[in-house]
Amino acid sequence: MDFVAEHFMLVNTAHRSNKRANLSLLKALSTFQLPFELDYHFARVENSEKAQVLAKIANLASQEHGDKLEQDFLNRELHSSTATGKMIALPHIITPLIERATLVVIKSPEPMDWQSPKLGPVSLVISLILPAPPNRPLLVSFTHLTKSLLDEEFCHLLTTSREPEAIRAILTHQLVKGQRAQPSQ
Repeated sequence: MDFVAEHFMLVNTAHRSNKRANLSLLKALSTFQLPFELDYHFARVENSEKAQVLAKIANLASQEHGDKLEQDFLNRELHSSTATGKMIALPHIITPLIERATLVVIKSPEPMDWQSPKLGPVSLVISLILPAPPNRPLLVSFTHLTKSLLDEEFCHLLTTSREPEAIRAILTHQLVKGQRAQPSQ
């Protein structure tokens, strides 16, 4: 194990907490470097309903425009639920109210009703808020991330990870992989 630790960066996915982990080191690795700025927020909620979670997401994303973002999320949910199955919901909007891509993650210890009987409850909400109009690198990365949510193992890794920084590292890595999967232009 010492050889691996000396030659590779390890990310603790929090199946056992490691208080000594220095996840700020990840920022220096190309595996975690995005070609765009990304705001990231994480919160835990208990006993919340869908509308409360969407309000929290909106306010974490923008205190100035929280009410409008909340309404945008509620309007989006009117068209169809953003539950993906696998205990994850993916509320997403494109808006001119923000300047940088924003990823808000909400984790709940108990499953929440996301008003999608077919896809079931959720315990992890991954919200994507993209500035309008989104540029190509944003669309490529976020499309790759959303497609990754079809993979059962990837979803299991996300839903069983307890540490916010581990979840952030997993999501950021997927966004970067989206860039690498695209042919150079």
